[in-house]
Amino acid sequence: TSMPVVFDNKLSSSILRYFLAAINGSSVARGTSLLAGKLEETIMAKDISIYDDPLLPRGLGSQAFDAEGLLCEKLTLVENGKLHHYLLDLYSAKKLGLTTNARASRGISSAPNPAPTNCYIAPGSKSREELLKSINKGLYVTEVFGRGVNLINGQFSVGAVGFMIENGKLTYPVNEITIAGNLIDMWKELQIADDLVFRYTVNSPTMLVGNMMVAGT
Repeated sequence: TSMPVVFDNKLSSSILRYFLAAINGSSVARGTSLLAGKLEETIMAKDISIYDDPLLPRGLGSQAFDAEGLLCEKLTLVENGKLHHYLLDLYSAKKLGLTTNARASRGISSAPNPAPTNCYIAPGSKSREELLKSINKGLYVTEVFGRGVNLINGQFSVGAVGFMIENGKLTYPVNEITIAGNLIDMWKELQIADDLVFRYTVNSPTMLVGNMMVAGT
């Protein structure tokens, strides 16, 4: 069955993480990302903007310099749906013929690899309740499980737990269901609520995907 799907703001950051994996310069350089060659193209809904801010006060990922000693600055990754940047360190930038944007990160014994700092989707103008009221029948997801996401072709299929939405309200709980779609289609149908909370290094408000396949309800 096809229906709108709402991702709770405690969970929606996981959807944002798939986007961040797709703009990782190492993946783009290897050709293993569906967003390779998509710079300056519109890949999301027109009102979606995404930022990575290493200078965010009290941010869990805040830093003045990256792992290669380069000065960090705030990046507008997506502006009004258009992709402006990949996450780059020196090596991936050279491979792509671009300039690094100082997003190198490394573990104790690992080589540098691109990574976000404090990344977030700019909040929308509607409340969570207003998003729900717009839905006659849909699904509100509070948890997902499984690894059914392919960042090469964008296919997305995971298990989910949550509640049915009927006439704009949460009704009965559901579990052991499957939600599926394609990341490109999901991103282009995103609607964002105004309830952004900075809990992690990657944060997102409640998000509504206008149309996904839902099985097992």
